[in-house]
Amino acid sequence: MKLEMVFSAGRMMGLAKSIPWMTRPEAPVKPHMDALCAYIDILRNECSEIMGLPFQISQLYNAYTEKEEIAFYNEHERLHMDNIFADSGGLQMVTLGKHKNKTVTEEDKAKVYEYQQDADFAFCFDEIPAVTIGSNPRSNANDRYINPALIDSSSIATAQNINAQAKFFEDHDARAKIFHIIQGNSIDDMVRWADVGLQHIENKDRLAGFAMADTCMGVGVLESVDMLLAFNRIQELTNHRYKRVHLLGIGSASRLTPLLAFLNSGLIDKDITISFDSSSLSLAWMHGIFLDYTGKHSLTERHKCAEAIKTCYDELFPFISSHTGANKQKLLDFILDSRMQYGKLILGANSNDNAPAPERHAARLFIVLSCLWQTKVLCSQFVDIINSKSKRNHPALAFSRVTSYNDALKLRNDIISRLPSKRVPRVANTLDKFF
Repeated sequence: MKLEMVFSAGRMMGLAKSIPWMTRPEAPVKPHMDALCAYIDILRNECSEIMGLPFQISQLYNAYTEKEEIAFYNEHERLHMDNIFADSGGLQMVTLGKHKNKTVTEEDKAKVYEYQQDADFAFCFDEIPAVTIGSNPRSNANDRYINPALIDSSSIATAQNINAQAKFFEDHDARAKIFHIIQGNSIDDMVRWADVGLQHIENKDRLAGFAMADTCMGVGVLESVDMLLAFNRIQELTNHRYKRVHLLGIGSASRLTPLLAFLNSGLIDKDITISFDSSSLSLAWMHGIFLDYTGKHSLTERHKCAEAIKTCYDELFPFISSHTGANKQKLLDFILDSRMQYGKLILGANSNDNAPAPERHAARLFIVLSCLWQTKVLCSQFVDIINSKSKRNHPALAFSRVTSYNDALKLRNDIISRLPSKRVPRVANTLDKFF
């Protein structure tokens, strides 16, 4: 079994082709990217050692809003990432100006497939079985209610999207395999979605596996448990054919703990690669929140920032110094002084910046490496939870003791009050008040 952390929002940590400082003729782009690639190799080994199992590190880009990224990754040895994932950009299509409140056409989708084809894995366009109440139902759970009556039609529409995507990939001899996104508001919803959809997918060999989405389910620990229980049944449904599952938008240790318990119990096959994506680590410097071994810390005040990044900085500086020649104290002072100046520190948008070049370039390298470094903290949190070193035993660890789906379902119902839940509401229970 392998775990795979997939970073998204690369631009937010200074990892993108269009970063302003990279466009200047004198910019040391190649040394910067070479150092990044070297660190990815180091980090992969460190995370694997912490977890005691193979740990992969990958990157996701949005094929609608970040079209240039795959070419940029290819220019730099695909960043030494294990895999490159390509999102469809469906959310951005309906929330940004061009497609807001409009239908996304087949031509629109084909343009996305063009920029997905050279990734290792591509997510499909999925249809959401929701009734819209607010203005942004796709990204805001409070703006939607799930309608179970739409499960079949939405699943079939998603399968038809996959058929068009697979045909485009076949016609263009594409590298990418497709993740079949599974939606639903309950275990039964998700299994039904998979069953109906698979009956309408023509080229099943093009599928990489399943992406379990929390869009309709919700964002609590109970929701993670239910998504994994659904995947257990989908494995049986497909005779254990597919060896990949992706957990969409689940990047916290707490919400991933059920996964580790399921693996220990055998409820998920041992030969599967489980990937999960998160933008929170990439957004650390933009949002001013940094994760170290003692928890999350604010970067807004200078002394708090110094404390928050101390362990990370001390660990990374020898590597950064070997690639940039920066002075340790001067670099630290520049980072702390610029800590909340996103345009200056990450993008390099201020061409009049008078800091010495070694510190400027080293700071940009530190920002991206420090975002990646937080993965080690996440891995350590996993291990602490499993070894019960956290403040209290995580309730989801109880699933490590069950050996069958029926036993797991019974346990789920027995301890449901101890599993934090943030379930998206269903139409049948919530819409009476609107009529």
